Amino acid sequence: MNYSILEPSKFERLLKSVFSALFFVLFSTLHAQPLYKEYVEREYPEDIYHTQISKSTLKNVEIKIIEIFNKKYFENKKLYCRAWLIILKHDSVISRMYFDNMAADGGCSGLYWPKSQPANYFIVSKFGDYDGRTLLIDTNALIHDIPGGRFFISRDSRFVFSVYDSDRNGFAVFDMRLCKTAYLNDSLPTPVAQWYFQGGKYFSIDEEADDEADEESESFNPNGLMQFTIQTFDFAKRSLKQEKLPFENLKEESKIKLFPEIKNITDCQCK
Repeated sequence: MNYSILEPSKFERLLKSVFSALFFVLFSTLHAQPLYKEYVEREYPEDIYHTQISKSTLKNVEIKIIEIFNKKYFENKKLYCRAWLIILKHDSVISRMYFDNMAADGGCSGLYWPKSQPANYFIVSKFGDYDGRTLLIDTNALIHDIPGGRFFISRDSRFVFSVYDSDRNGFAVFDMRLCKTAYLNDSLPTPVAQWYFQGGKYFSIDEEADDEADEESESFNPNGLMQFTIQTFDFAKRSLKQEKLPFENLKEESKIKLFPEIKNITDCQCK
């Protein structure tokens, strides 16, 4: 192609398309799931690996998790934690996911599910490699994979709010009624880790915004009362909206508990 005959605007659009395509390919390659590897029991001898197999059900769907923990990881530095998530319906495998190596990196690793589950979904949390995931299995045995790890369910039992367990700040909302993601952003400028439900709103305190704010002009209103910066989830616009909340109006009992409940780091390191 002779680029010299292209108009500047068309040439710019062409370059933008090429770079966008290259970025998409690079990003997809870096974040692609590893090729599926079948679980073969003899490959994981008991003197080196601890194997745990867990099963549960969602109506006529069976959820099976196989986890391999390397007892001698600090000696040979090979895989730390390997796992399979297998979803069956009428004894046939419908969906499956394979996690080649989920290193804890000072936090949690492995697959976990809370005892309490919603009516028409089964939720599994994946931790490790700075890439937490919230995996929602539906009654068709399909897996819906969104950024997360820790989550809570809205009071009307419709939405799953999923907090990204990563070195990046992220958050997702899944609509269980429509069976699709309502909001997703894995590159937020500030953390949205602790959530509250108060005054009919779901919000997270934006601690970094408060730390950076000028105390006289932003952290206090004209009457001299301290305020929190909060990120409120707007259901109508499917977005986060920054607002101010007077300090004295925040109620500790409004804090939302995240699942799965993990009391100690040692409780969630693929063992």
